[in-house]
Amino acid sequence: MSQFTEFSDSVRQFAEERNWTRFHDTRGLTLALVNEVGELAEVVMWADDDWLSPAEREERHSRAIEELSDVFLYCVHLANHLGFDLLEGGKVKLDAARLKYTIGSTGGTRSRLGRSAGGDMTEPTQPHKERA
Repeated sequence: MSQFTEFSDSVRQFAEERNWTRFHDTRGLTLALVNEVGELAEVVMWADDDWLSPAEREERHSRAIEELSDVFLYCVHLANHLGFDLLEGGKVKLDAARLKYTIGSTGGTRSRLGRSAGGDMTEPTQPHKERA
């Protein structure tokens, strides 16, 4: 059993021991995940590291780690609920991105990492068309 599988099982057990799984439906877990992503975004939204003191940077870094950990836990909860192997799914997506974006094909540009109309990070950004 991999470390990730053991961790995923411990997350499942944690929720089961507290009788929380009865509240864990796809919608609720997805909204909880979105909430945690929002909390992570709030940590970094307005402050540029160049404007912060070392103490403020350290505080922001600590808060970002805490919120990112919450995001990760809700991803694991949601994957458990859906019966989805999150690690395997991540490997499949990474392999697809490696095939689509070979070394040197993106030229280090940010636009290749944007979202297309399909909302998939493995797709190139589509140019925005202005409305007439």
